[in-house]
Amino acid sequence: MANFVWGVSANIALLPSGKKSFLLTGRNDFSRVEVIPVQPAEVFAYESQIHIAQGDQGDFVGFLVDRPERSVGYANVFLFSNNATFRFHGRDCFQDLGTWSAGTYYTLRLDMDFSDNTGTISVNGEVKPEKVPIHPRSFYSKEFHMNFSLDKFGAGTQNNFSKNGGEGSIYIDQIKFFQ
Repeated sequence: MANFVWGVSANIALLPSGKKSFLLTGRNDFSRVEVIPVQPAEVFAYESQIHIAQGDQGDFVGFLVDRPERSVGYANVFLFSNNATFRFHGRDCFQDLGTWSAGTYYTLRLDMDFSDNTGTISVNGEVKPEKVPIHPRSFYSKEFHMNFSLDKFGAGTQNNFSKNGGEGSIYIDQIKFFQ
């Protein structure tokens, strides 16, 4: 992965279980984000395991876009909010997926069909909503008056939104792409 936004560190670390995992740590005033370039096909899926260490430090995994005067924007992404709510951010929608618990591994999958810009969400192998509106591979933003492309996949901390400050950590494993 390639650093995209500021933060503290990115390294391989051991979970309390003894399992090795990719660890991102962010500061209380900056997210830590890592990305890899991707070129999604018309039918494309991603799957990832994610483990969040602190219950008050939100995190995310999914597609990211560069935004002027802001560090990062989300598109077709799973968001773990600081208040322990869990949702998917698609095109013009937030799909609630319930709550999350710190210290738990989640396997997330999004199957995308760009022919009709819909996706099917799976959490821990359980299909959540189907035909959720997703952002197309490229789109125009009325807010920023510019075009965006889904060509970056990433994960990171959102601890800059935390009420308690401090560093936030996210462990990421088994990132897979399917066409």
